[in-house]
Amino acid sequence: MQTVPLTRIRDIAHRNDIPKDLKNEIKHTLQNKLHRCADPGDLKTLENMMNNKIRPDNSLSGDFKHQMEIFYDELKEFFNAVNLDKLLETAIWGKNGNDIDKDLLNRFLELKRD
Repeated sequence: MQTVPLTRIRDIAHRNDIPKDLKNEIKHTLQNKLHRCADPGDLKTLENMMNNKIRPDNSLSGDFKHQMEIFYDELKEFFNAVNLDKLLETAIWGKNGNDIDKDLLNRFLELKRD
């Protein structure tokens, strides 16, 4: 059985190897929100947390960071964000994209990532 993002974030939020303030932030801004009404904005919240707090913090355990990266990938799949990016990038770089506005697709991907 595949682990879904909601199960993984619950397990992450209950770890004992992370600071209490980070644990509370994960519980309140991700876990509780995802369980009530998940939306793609939660992916942006996670991206900000990963880029500003988790990845640069060398005091956090490698296992915790690894689990958060897995959760990040699962959440992208949950919202089909991964597949859309892959499809658009394939269209941009593919050989059959003669009638595709590649500049427009690149701009869309840039805006989506912001």
